[in-house]
Amino acid sequence: MRNMVSLETLNRQAADPARMVEEADRLYNAQIDQVCDRLQEIQTARRIVLLSGPTSSGKTTTSRILHETLLTRGVHSLTVSIDDFFKPRQEAPLLPNGERDHECIEAINLEDLHRCISALLHDGYAELPRFDFLTGAPAPERHPVRMEEGEVLMLEGIHAIHPLLSGMFSQDGMLRVFVSVTETVTKQGDAFFDPVQLRFLRRLIRDYHFRNSCAENTYRMWPQVRHGEHQYIEPYISTVDIRMNTFFSYELGAMAADAERILRQIPADSEWADEARQLCDKLEEIRPVPTKFVPAGALIREFIGLESPAS
Repeated sequence: MRNMVSLETLNRQAADPARMVEEADRLYNAQIDQVCDRLQEIQTARRIVLLSGPTSSGKTTTSRILHETLLTRGVHSLTVSIDDFFKPRQEAPLLPNGERDHECIEAINLEDLHRCISALLHDGYAELPRFDFLTGAPAPERHPVRMEEGEVLMLEGIHAIHPLLSGMFSQDGMLRVFVSVTETVTKQGDAFFDPVQLRFLRRLIRDYHFRNSCAENTYRMWPQVRHGEHQYIEPYISTVDIRMNTFFSYELGAMAADAERILRQIPADSEWADEARQLCDKLEEIRPVPTKFVPAGALIREFIGLESPAS
């Protein structure tokens, strides 16, 4: 599924940012409603949503908005992030080049995940880990979680649809949802920003602000991230029940200034300097969308935060 929108269209729409944001959010919320409709059609005692997608596709915010929308329909849910089950970074498997593979499913403590989710489904109680991305290890304390009868369990993470994980549980009552950016921004008919580049910009900003990671480090990690997506996600997309496009027409306008500022911090002698400069040149063609028009709960806030230099 590939969609296209022209740079000219986006820049024209950005002249009325309030309307642009409202329309983009309406399209996204229609997809949320579709997932909720499908979930409410499932008539089993236990319902599980496996919410997967590549990096920076908006899984975390989508799970939150699904939770909030289900509540308006009288359905309670509990979200568990698979990221919280990461092993300490120094325990991740080694790649042939000697670096740690943090994208593979073996970097997840599957035994602990199975134990915790089974306890929630059968006993309604479990003590869950929380991964600290700043230290690269699970936090020392676990937190207790209760799951009530009839609640929907949402498992969110890049590996949610992987057979080693999805195969742990009964397929009855399971709904697989895949979220990703599927939009290509074109300029005069040619690709200008493809979906992977759009996700890279999201990750660049998020890593800088929330994961203590500079632009060079995001570039350094990106090939490994993409390798992990090819190997551990893409082979299983055909198994999903619903796909969501999490592109927002206003996101480039809301992110461009901040992304450009971060990219320009890359030293001139860096191996990524030329690529970063070319990306900055493209970002300068984006008409800004002041972030004051972006709702606090919008998916793009997952990456730009509540405060942004672009505002």
